[in-house]
Amino acid sequence: MDKVDFKEFIEKVRQANDIVEVVSEYVVLKRAGSKFKSLSPFKKEKTPSFFVDPQKQLFKCFSSGYGGTVFDFIMYYEKLDFIGALKHLARRAGLSFPSSFRYEEQNESLRQKQKLWELHEAVAEYWTKILVDEPSGEPARAYLKERNIDLCIAKEFGLGYALNSWDGLLRWASTKKGLLEMLEPAGLVIRTEHSKIYDRFRGRLMFRITDEAGKVVGFSGRLIEGEQGPKYLNSPESPIFTKGKILYGFHKAKRAIAETGKAILCEGHIDLIRLHAAGFSTAVATQGTALTEHQAGLLKRFCSEVFVAYDGDRAGEEAALRASEILLAEGLEIKIAQLPPGEDPDSLISKKGREAFEKVLEEALPYPSFVLNKACLEYSPQQAFGKSKIAEKMAGLLIKISDPVRRHTASLEVAARLGISLEIFEQKMAQLDTANKRPEELNRKEDQEKQSWGEKIPPVILESLWFLMEYPQFIAHFKETFPAGVLSAMPAAELLIRLYDFEEAQKTVSISSFLETLSQEQKGIVVSFMFHPLQEKPEGYTPEEHCRILQEGLFLLWRQKCLERIKLQSQSGILSGQEISAKLKEIVDLARKLL
Repeated sequence: MDKVDFKEFIEKVRQANDIVEVVSEYVVLKRAGSKFKSLSPFKKEKTPSFFVDPQKQLFKCFSSGYGGTVFDFIMYYEKLDFIGALKHLARRAGLSFPSSFRYEEQNESLRQKQKLWELHEAVAEYWTKILVDEPSGEPARAYLKERNIDLCIAKEFGLGYALNSWDGLLRWASTKKGLLEMLEPAGLVIRTEHSKIYDRFRGRLMFRITDEAGKVVGFSGRLIEGEQGPKYLNSPESPIFTKGKILYGFHKAKRAIAETGKAILCEGHIDLIRLHAAGFSTAVATQGTALTEHQAGLLKRFCSEVFVAYDGDRAGEEAALRASEILLAEGLEIKIAQLPPGEDPDSLISKKGREAFEKVLEEALPYPSFVLNKACLEYSPQQAFGKSKIAEKMAGLLIKISDPVRRHTASLEVAARLGISLEIFEQKMAQLDTANKRPEELNRKEDQEKQSWGEKIPPVILESLWFLMEYPQFIAHFKETFPAGVLSAMPAAELLIRLYDFEEAQKTVSISSFLETLSQEQKGIVVSFMFHPLQEKPEGYTPEEHCRILQEGLFLLWRQKCLERIKLQSQSGILSGQEISAKLKEIVDLARKLL
């Protein structure tokens, strides 16, 4: 293969990855004027502070302070270095990463992650092939038939079968270059205290666990043949897999969730597959474990309403209540889908069809109503003591609802159910409100102070930079009036000097390409300024007039700094009278040049 120019390849990858399309794989973007906005994918928040500019191909997250190009987004979100982000986006665009760039990758952690992703993908395909094509996959096919799961659905979800053998995976990996040594770091094999190695998954129906981008990062295996063991066995956590950060099926469901604004949350893998097969394409699963804050935040980025459809038994009900508490903290609307006793989504649909589950969703109760029903069974709403206990329980819940309309509606229901006035119940809520908003406001203030867009660099420098990136045809005129030697006397003017040099070297100006030449700190400040509401194209000015206004502003800044320096140097006796006169003449000459 011919050696590929590194910068040309970067530009090719950039052009193949529209930032709006890439970011939309992680959050739901909504149009906001000429830009798009969303809740931050980096930090928990209730009000959207994340913006994407499709014209400049940039993003800015005011909550976390992150900002930059499509490469920066992937670097921040996937925790990769630049080469890792370049590889990630090249793979997304179907571009082969040139072997001549391999030496660029120096991050050992990143190399490990890349190898683990490649290994998991290969192993997943191997197990799926056994299930679908090999005679040895018959136990898994028989199990699926017994569960009434079509083989086409199994293939769609990438199900597979791990042979009931101590070394099935080991023998297969030994025939593949570079895979055998990665099995142990991936947790796919286990080493005994006598250093013997054997397969972790044996005689199990295998479910692929994928991240938001669809990469296989782990597995969960359901025992169907062979020795005794846990019913479900999961991959151990690894550099690419943290169980509490992933919802099973999310990669497949996220588009439907974003389109409808709703999600169905169930517990198990089979429940999820059954729901999707029946047409409930917004279903995701916790994989049988407690919902985490991270998973709730993931749902919040894509929807506003969640139906919790856990098993119809006491354990399922308790788990649903715990999950609802976490979802409520994210500001989501929650409805409890109550399944018949002893049923789960899989069994209900298998026995009574899609319509039965649809009815469950239709009859789902808002989370506060569900808790109120339970509280009225626990305490008597006819007695004063019971009324007080129920009111206290419900007040503690409702003060967590941020939406005033939803909180008021639920408050009316509680007051009516208990036979008390709304004012009395609201007094109860006021007593329990512990002013949680205060720390939140302080944190927000600190973030805003950290991200003050004009604090580190004079606004006229940033606005000039923005203007020249918008209208690069004026760079030559700027260079003539304010050459690098003049700019060097101004604070932070190296940004403009860099733009001069970049334009001279490239003969053109691509905003994204130029930003890649800046440090992360400089890039963050510049991008923040570009996304600031004041930085829309000014109305009533032609570019020529805007150029003149900026040059006058730069002159005033330069003059101020020169006079300060002259005063300081004259007081220190560094400059002679003749030298002072020469420097003052420079100021006058530049002023005449602008007039």
